[in-house]
Amino acid sequence: MATNKEKLLKQEEYQKRWVSAYFNNSFNGRITSKFLKPHLTLQAAEVDAARMLGNDRVKELIELKQAEIAIREDISLSFLVGELKSIIFDVKSETTERDMITGRILSKPDRANALKAIDILGKLGGHYVTKQEITVKGEQPLFGDDDIEPQQLNG
Repeated sequence: MATNKEKLLKQEEYQKRWVSAYFNNSFNGRITSKFLKPHLTLQAAEVDAARMLGNDRVKELIELKQAEIAIREDISLSFLVGELKSIIFDVKSETTERDMITGRILSKPDRANALKAIDILGKLGGHYVTKQEITVKGEQPLFGDDDIEPQQLNG
């Protein structure tokens, strides 16, 4: 029988392999779990991925790998902001080109990429708040009603 220490070492090894595969599979947890455990159904792989992504040690390993990549590839926040701003300015300077005879549009600015870059910049700058769910638990009912569902607050 395996000891607790052996189980923990085996678990840590799987977590490291899982994180490595996660980065190599375009951050798709289900594909990562299915790759490492081919016997799983897609639904079971999804459950395994959710379990892994909810694990504090896996979160820590992901953050460490991201930091390692950022240092190795020299990806700083100022570099990202500069590149995103460059995309926005390039798109803003583009004009719509039309066929002189038919008036059909031949090319137009790629506004979708500019909007995506603006969205990413906003997130990097902390200007977007994500939805947060808060569940209130306890023996005391809220507002005196025993049948109240968990509360949600949108940020």
